[in-house]
Amino acid sequence: MTQKQRSIWGVAFCGTAVILGAFGAHLLKAHLSSDALQSFEVGVRYQFFHGLALLFLSTLTHSFAKRTVLFFVVGTLLFSGSIYGLSI
Repeated sequence: MTQKQRSIWGVAFCGTAVILGAFGAHLLKAHLSSDALQSFEVGVRYQFFHGLALLFLSTLTHSFAKRTVLFFVVGTLLFSGSIYGLSI
């Protein structure tokens, strides 16, 4: 994965985390229980932190950074995605 692709994943994760956070705070608040809303917020938080980590990794040129990005992307999609699904 190139440096530009790593940056794109980081920006995409951070951007969608902000959008989903606003969606949860304003639209889902009336429809979800407080426990489900807290779980949703955890998914958003982890997605945002992983987006920041991907942005940091995009600045590195080491071979471990290139391999680590794949694990971050897949892990975030599985972890946050499953929390979003369970919450909604």
